[in-house]
Amino acid sequence: MKPRYCSTCLRIGSLPLGLVLLLASIVGSLAEEAPVEAPPATNPAALADPISTYRLYINAVRKTDSAAAKSCFTIADDNGSGAMDVIVGLWTSTRRLDQIATKKFGVEAAREILEPIGFSRGDLRDAALDLTEKRLTGALVRFVGDDKAELVIKWQDDDGSPNEAFEFHGDDPVGFSKVNGAWKIDANQQIGGLSGEDFLKQGTWGAAFRDHVKIANEASDRMTKGTLKTAEELKEFLRREVSAAEKRYEDAVEPPR
Repeated sequence: MKPRYCSTCLRIGSLPLGLVLLLASIVGSLAEEAPVEAPPATNPAALADPISTYRLYINAVRKTDSAAAKSCFTIADDNGSGAMDVIVGLWTSTRRLDQIATKKFGVEAAREILEPIGFSRGDLRDAALDLTEKRLTGALVRFVGDDKAELVIKWQDDDGSPNEAFEFHGDDPVGFSKVNGAWKIDANQQIGGLSGEDFLKQGTWGAAFRDHVKIANEASDRMTKGTLKTAEELKEFLRREVSAAEKRYEDAVEPPR
């Protein structure tokens, strides 16, 4: 069975990585305390509270700004493993490729090429980002001690399906840690409590996700530089790269815990 990844930043679901990838993540509850209203978002750029940070993250993905998106996360190894580049790149690189291909070849041609292999996604389009940002109004935050929190988004019945939403994850909260006074999304929690190194071990799904990001970035760069001039050239490039990746990862396993 080929691994697949989903629409909830590395939570379990179904969506192809081009080779249709899935990242398993176990997100446990941080506490049994009742959620409380988060403090008002006064300065999103300062990551003042979990809702401010998550809003900043959504808009960084909207702009395909990987650096800004990564600034919303924290990871135990300070990204020495490069795991954060993959966690964020799954969204920013995929959206960037879709946008560049759409601008160059049109919506219909771009989606025909990209959707079957997971490089064009409904949950990364403007409407999905808008919906998740809208749901931050009324979202709850559960604070656990001084430096841990969970963001609980109050989804509505039609969210996720038929109304696609960015990072729709049902009842699962988003974990945060406070680092030097800034509330940041906990990347280690997003990858099931793994270290960045274990997440990216060769032969695991994490390593396959890394290749997805690499393929998306290379295709985008080649279109921008003019070395992929036609829709057919893009299709052939992706066919070749995805086929090679599928062979490398057809026996990929869940990263060890």
